[in-house]
Amino acid sequence: MSSCLSSCITKTNTNTIWLDNSITVTEGNNRENGSNQLDRPRGICIDDDEQVIYIVDTSNHRIIEWKYGSPNGQIVASGNRAGKRTDQLNNPTYVVVDKRKDCLIICDHGNRRVVRWPRRNGINGEIIITDVDGTGLTINNDGYFYISDYEKHEVRRWRTGNTNGTVVAGSHGQDNRLDQLNSSGCIVIDKDYSVYISDEYIFQTSNPLNEFILEMQNLPYAEKIYPVSTYLLKRLDDYTNIQHLYPIVTFSNYLIEKLNHRIKRIDAVQTKMIYYLTQDNDRDITKKLFEDFLDAWYALTFKEVRYGCQTPKFEHVVSKEKFAENTSIAMLLLTSSRDDSILLPACLKTIAELQNEIVNYFQNTIETTTKTKQQCVPLQSIRPEHIFSLDRNDLNRKLINDSLVLNYQYGKSKDIIYDYEEMEITLRNMISKLVLIDTDKLNFLTYQFELYGENTSLINEVRARIKQQQQLTNDDRTKLNSLINTMNHDDILHYLGSLDNIFTYIRTIAVEKLTEDMTIQLFV
Repeated sequence: MSSCLSSCITKTNTNTIWLDNSITVTEGNNRENGSNQLDRPRGICIDDDEQVIYIVDTSNHRIIEWKYGSPNGQIVASGNRAGKRTDQLNNPTYVVVDKRKDCLIICDHGNRRVVRWPRRNGINGEIIITDVDGTGLTINNDGYFYISDYEKHEVRRWRTGNTNGTVVAGSHGQDNRLDQLNSSGCIVIDKDYSVYISDEYIFQTSNPLNEFILEMQNLPYAEKIYPVSTYLLKRLDDYTNIQHLYPIVTFSNYLIEKLNHRIKRIDAVQTKMIYYLTQDNDRDITKKLFEDFLDAWYALTFKEVRYGCQTPKFEHVVSKEKFAENTSIAMLLLTSSRDDSILLPACLKTIAELQNEIVNYFQNTIETTTKTKQQCVPLQSIRPEHIFSLDRNDLNRKLINDSLVLNYQYGKSKDIIYDYEEMEITLRNMISKLVLIDTDKLNFLTYQFELYGENTSLINEVRARIKQQQQLTNDDRTKLNSLINTMNHDDILHYLGSLDNIFTYIRTIAVEKLTEDMTIQLFV
């Protein structure tokens, strides 16, 4: 556990004797998310009165309460996967108990905030501090809590309702003078209110990952010894786009379900996204999903994306703030290349293919002997646990916390020893859980409302033309009926979409060209 006790005032004195042999109080049982499992626990807080330990289960994005003698823990905060909603955490680092208010104070590091969570039966947290890179947290007997800010190299004291906090250490730049801190970490307060801070001197550079990559490039036989690490780090900037796939797909799925059979193509082109955010009955839900989509959309780093034989440019011509006002709903639906809506499916297909590259590489390089059949999930059914979700910040934290050792000399780093094997194992474990993503059916919504109502005459005309044809034998018709009866929902929508494309194109043909000898089969 790469942490100090982030809890109570330390109760030791000159007569304190440490046990020669440690006693295991909780076991991880491998890195998973079960009630008796932990994944990279980082901070702990002990409540002597109730004989429980609160554990920050960082990579599972939750806080676990583990009672004395219990074989299992209980989730008391989050547990809803990584996210920025008030019922979610993202790579939390520390937790303390505020006994005065019977709540937990949590450093929600990935969301750059501190939240207060009810200690018992809490469903949501309350954001009490924002824009803080919290890596250390503790509380004193008067209810003041102290937070070390890794990015600002300072420690501040906070009181509930205080919007700024008071600097108690650091805040004079990053260096090794006695009035400065360098990447401050754990904090402990004694009975005299003295503050003890672990001042971590990590690197002269602000990006340890760059140093790691350079060292690995100079390592003999790195590609053979650490194949996954070298493979991923070569194209890390491309692969970090994968983490943005889920919110984009989620919002698209939401719109598809909301608008299916309810909108015409021309209405979708003319209606701006701002309408659904301000006028629609479900605008609160739509707004939340749209904000997540927008954050992900503008975080993508592509210059261009490929879809079939087309290569649309990925340019943010419209600013993020003006996107909803200037973008038609047609652009946000998974459709064909009509109405300039090819960009969304092109981006999703490109992102999915990046993940498939990683999965196929791992399957062919690492799991060559197992020959296990890789799970393949349709794009519209993708879940957060299915996708690759590492970026440079994650790897920087991984390096600092688990994958390097520093030798110090007079407060300066003399030598950095990297744990390449730990990094390789971590990446292998992550990739082994990924899935292949099926991108064959991206025409999920093709304005199916156009198949009904005013176009009944057109559909009847097509049906009449089909009935005139005798190409299908009775046996073939039986097989076709059997196929349709066994098709799943996605397949049926896919075929309906194909028909809609045909109907739409028929409208563009002059009536005189639809001669009697032209069959629908020939036309298709």
